[in-house]
Amino acid sequence: MLSGDFRIEAGAPRRQQFCRTGGFTLFELLVTLVVAAVLLAIAVPGLSGFVNSSRLRASQSEFISALTLARSEATKRGSNVVLLAATPVAGAEFNGGWRVFADTNGNNEFDAGELLIREYPPLQGDVKFSSTGGVTFAAFTGRGFLSPATTINFQLCGKPGVKKGYSVRLEPIGIADVVEGESCI
Repeated sequence: MLSGDFRIEAGAPRRQQFCRTGGFTLFELLVTLVVAAVLLAIAVPGLSGFVNSSRLRASQSEFISALTLARSEATKRGSNVVLLAATPVAGAEFNGGWRVFADTNGNNEFDAGELLIREYPPLQGDVKFSSTGGVTFAAFTGRGFLSPATTINFQLCGKPGVKKGYSVRLEPIGIADVVEGESCI
């Protein structure tokens, strides 16, 4: 029988062959899910600390850029520009966000008719942003100096799990110095 046909004999036993098609067994799937759950349980606390630390660093960078914007706008315009806490609360003066505006009447308050240069949203997460002495604004003269000419200290702190914080020292000449240190309580 050399032809391409083949026959099944009537008396021969039939064998069933099982072919495994692509896929996973239930046991393999359950083992994979258990391993993934264990890895997630280990990774999530570290990831949470990383996210909180990054949020704190981003808040510090955004505040420094706002100070730089206020100072550069003051020198560009040749008039007073103020960075003002939007909704100050004692001990967390800048948590509610802040505004940079051209202060045409020199009262360090955002009044109707004054030009809003930029408004920053409230801080997200567990970041506490305060100033020494409860200062709620930084006013720059047309020459880029602080008015009044006193040093202002700001502090950005993370929640207790974050191991660092930032101190921002704004000098009377209008330059900010940032120091990374331990988180405050």
